[in-house]
Amino acid sequence: MRVVLVINGIYSGGGGRVMTWLARELAQRGHDVVLAVQAEPSTDFYQVDPRVVVVRCGSLPSPLRRFSVVADGAVAWSVRRIVRRHRAEVVVSFIRQINLAVLVGLIGTGVPVVVSERSHPFAYADLGRWRRRLRPRLYRRAAGVVVLSDEIAGQARRTWRLGKVDVIANPAHPVARVTALTERDRVVVCVGRLNELKGHPSLIEAWARSSAPSRGWTLPLVGDGSMRAAVTALADRLGVAGSVEMPGSTHDVEAEYLRAAVFVLPSVVEGFPNALLEAMACGCACIATDCPGATGDILARGDAGVLVPVGDPAALGAALDRLTADDPTERLRLAAAALARSRDFSPDDVAGQWLDVITTVAAR
Repeated sequence: MRVVLVINGIYSGGGGRVMTWLARELAQRGHDVVLAVQAEPSTDFYQVDPRVVVVRCGSLPSPLRRFSVVADGAVAWSVRRIVRRHRAEVVVSFIRQINLAVLVGLIGTGVPVVVSERSHPFAYADLGRWRRRLRPRLYRRAAGVVVLSDEIAGQARRTWRLGKVDVIANPAHPVARVTALTERDRVVVCVGRLNELKGHPSLIEAWARSSAPSRGWTLPLVGDGSMRAAVTALADRLGVAGSVEMPGSTHDVEAEYLRAAVFVLPSVVEGFPNALLEAMACGCACIATDCPGATGDILARGDAGVLVPVGDPAALGAALDRLTADDPTERLRLAAAALARSRDFSPDDVAGQWLDVITTVAAR
């Protein structure tokens, strides 16, 4: 089967990782895979399997990129040419506005398109007004729609009046380097972009409320983004800058999980938080906000980690005290539960679900 996968960039976020993983899985199963990427090579983060053909779509001179209609039109036209050139039998598109451009670009070609929402489209305004109005109409033309949780699927069926919506979780990759859970440093790690949706200010306030800094624990915030300066200033103002580390992004995020005893996810909203699942697979005891999205499902509604309300520094601070206590019993119990739960998201099972969707729409 000839498959074209379309994404805006091979960036360090969850969409980039999942798309490059899916491309590799399809290629390993003998399919011809083309990965169409909008962003320039300088922004690539993940390596692509050598069996996958990478092409750049919708490339524009920098002065034109700020005009969204022009940029979308360039993607639509470019994807149409790529699909024809490679005689694609099915197209899979990731990420909101790219989905819309692909659906428009392939009108009249007869090539089935599966679109995938990688965030929570109903929890915040993720697109401009005209794109939000256009999205349900175009999605009803798609051969398949994939989302990350049952909650999102239910809203998609009701709000967008879609028929079949498939729910496919992201995979948890087994980690060969997992160390004994008792051999961890006094580290509470947070991994994610430093932006307004990830909830870092609430985490810093919770950290300042907790007794963890005074007992020798540190809090590395792994990642980078527009709120870096504001988060740094807040930690300084609350007197915890000495225990808060800002290492930026890393290509070896597993090493950060493996040295940490605790992982914390303070997000306001999530689609499917890869960082949480990665931390669980690395044996961290986990704390997360019960935000819109799949977080509560991943933690089995609290059986595999501590869930706290969104934007509640007092509750988050209490959870930090609970899992950084000198008695490690609760921390070790939840670390073991997280590791066991991560095995429910087997890469083979997730790849099989994707292949079922792709082959079903291709067969139509």
